[in-house]
Amino acid sequence: SEVREKDQKEGRSPMYDKTCRNLDPIEAKKRVDSGESFVVRMKVPENQKIVVNDLIRGDIEFDSNTVDDQVILKSDGFPTYHLAVVVDDHLMEISHVVRGQEWITSFPKHKVLYDYFGWEMPIFVHTPAVTNMNSGKKLSKRDGYTSVDWYRFIGYLPEAVFNFIALLGWSHPQEKEIFDWEEYVKVFDLKDLSAGSPKFDLVKLDWMSGQYFSALSDDDFIAKLFEWLEYCSTNEFKGATEYITTWTKNDYLQIKDFLMNLDDEKKKLFSEITKTRIKKFEDLLPLNSFFINEVEVNFDLLIKNRSKDEIMNHLNWFKDELENISEWNLGNLKKLEEKTVKRAGELSWKVGEVFHPIRVMISGSTISPPLFESMYILGKEQTTKSLKM
Repeated sequence: SEVREKDQKEGRSPMYDKTCRNLDPIEAKKRVDSGESFVVRMKVPENQKIVVNDLIRGDIEFDSNTVDDQVILKSDGFPTYHLAVVVDDHLMEISHVVRGQEWITSFPKHKVLYDYFGWEMPIFVHTPAVTNMNSGKKLSKRDGYTSVDWYRFIGYLPEAVFNFIALLGWSHPQEKEIFDWEEYVKVFDLKDLSAGSPKFDLVKLDWMSGQYFSALSDDDFIAKLFEWLEYCSTNEFKGATEYITTWTKNDYLQIKDFLMNLDDEKKKLFSEITKTRIKKFEDLLPLNSFFINEVEVNFDLLIKNRSKDEIMNHLNWFKDELENISEWNLGNLKKLEEKTVKRAGELSWKVGEVFHPIRVMISGSTISPPLFESMYILGKEQTTKSLKM
């Protein structure tokens, strides 16, 4: 411990001071037989270059004088990691050792052991460390994104997460961003990994996940959504709470009940207007909250460019038009949409101005899924109720 403290004070990496390195074997045995505690160290050659080969970095050269005479057998008789891993990998006929780049400093120690045993070394690959996109430091558990369950609760598609992770430190030979597992297996080669540290970019993950959502069939989207809602409503997230969704158990159950009560046509329509607008299932709220919650209208959002009286008259006109629809189907609602566009001209309003107050009244927001498709899914009674002042 005194040697270690001295090394640290003088700015050196703590190393064994070689006190017993050249002890006569007879003297060493005598001290062991007398009951003196001992360890076994590997005797690293002095004043030599130790050259190791990493598949993605090529040859790496170390000065043997900077490599410690590592303890390989502790005083209790148990081996340390360095001895155990070399022996285990050899006996198990390991062909490739893939480990994090933080193990590069131990690489020359393992090279020495392989040479002493006279064994052929496996191919070594030291993968780059994934870093936080903001701090640039190695991604850690404190960053909150190392739990698989986090991705599941947030509602990313597994295929998108895999695709995203595959591109951390590796590039597709054709520079593709989107590819499936089968294609990855065909084109991936360890030697193509980058030695540089990739950044964990959630913005890119969102984009990639959005691509996968958009490509889903409507049946698959609904099936995966039900699966996600079932999982989240029956399980508890075990990770750091600051990185988990703001959804409540009731939210999951309400969305699930809402979807179960839709007929197949409306389920398909819900998929069509939703899957291209979300990056993860968590995005369903608040975008679609008006389907399950009573809307509280913010009148500051409602009144835009036009007077209150003008807005009220327009909403009353629209409500009357809705009530006059005899058969509630998407075709008739689309005709009303066309009629509303024409009304903009009659009022000398911009097209957006005639739809704005209707959207706010029905969805409670200035942003919503396609308005008339949403009205069809809501049904005539609920839609008309939303427009009553």
